[in-house]
Amino acid sequence: MLSFLSGKVVEITEESVILDHQGIGFMIVTPLSVTKHIKVGESITLYTHLMIRETEVALYGFLDASERRLFLSLQEVSGVGPKQALRILSELSAADLRSLIIQGDSARLSRIKGIGPKTASRIILELQDRMKKLPFEGEKSSPLAERRLELLMTMRVLGYTDQECGKMIETMLQDISLQKLSLEDQVKHLLSLLSRRPS
Repeated sequence: MLSFLSGKVVEITEESVILDHQGIGFMIVTPLSVTKHIKVGESITLYTHLMIRETEVALYGFLDASERRLFLSLQEVSGVGPKQALRILSELSAADLRSLIIQGDSARLSRIKGIGPKTASRIILELQDRMKKLPFEGEKSSPLAERRLELLMTMRVLGYTDQECGKMIETMLQDISLQKLSLEDQVKHLLSLLSRRPS
C-alpha cells in the first residue's frame, strides 16, 4: 500500500493533481486544501490512501497525515463517502474540522454542500470522543491507531463491516510479531482468519 508519494507537480485541476514520480504520472484525487497551496513544477510529498472498489481504483492525497486521518475517520460515519469527506476537507482545515466536531457545531458542518443536518449530527456523535483523544498539532499520533484505521477502511472496501473484523484487528495489533507486518500482509492475515469462520 502507498503511504506517501513524492514527485513534481505536472498538472493541477480542482479535484486532482498529477504527480511525476520517477517518470510515472500518478493522478491523485485531492481536496482544495491541497490544490490551492501547490503550483506546477513544484516538488511535493502527499500522504496517500489507495482505495480499491469493484468499479473504481482511486488514489487520494493530502498535505499532512492528520488530514488523511480525518479523511478516513469521516468515512466511518454512515452516509459519508470519499466525495463527502473530500468536500468537508475542502472547506475546513484539519484543525478547524476537529475543533468543530469537539465543540459539537453541527450547524456549521451542515452548511457544507451535500452535508445535511442529519449527517452533520452523525459526524459529531460518532467522532467527537475520538477527536478529543487525537494528539494536538505538533504531537505525534500513535502508529497503531493509524494502522487500525487503515485496516478498518481497507476491510470495508473489501466488503466487511467493522463488527466483523474490528475485534480481529484489535487482537492482531496486540501481537508484536503481527504489528511488524506490512499493511498488505496484515490484510491477508485478516482475510485468512475470516475465511475460517463457521458459515
